[in-house]
Amino acid sequence: MFAVLLSSQLKAELSVNEEQQKRKNMTVSDTEITIAPEVTRFIAQPRNLLIDGKWVEAASGKVFQVYNPATGEILAQVAEGEKEDIDRAVRVFHRRGN
Repeated sequence: MFAVLLSSQLKAELSVNEEQQKRKNMTVSDTEITIAPEVTRFIAQPRNLLIDGKWVEAASGKVFQVYNPATGEILAQVAEGEKEDIDRAVRVFHRRGN
């Protein structure tokens, strides 16, 4: 039991360290950047994939973070499309006669 707890704690610490390293490697600007409120509201919600005219989650359910290049802060979360999602989009493309 202790090994499982230790393993979970180690994974969590590694994730935090990886996140810190990503931010450390980013060059940020001292310039104040203002994002329009409507854009802020739009990107505040996780973004899905647009397939067949509908916003859908990735088949895997995975998402990834997008960083603001000016500040290094997390800007948005978007669906992580993989092979299954691409295949689905291609089937729609062909079904529509393209």
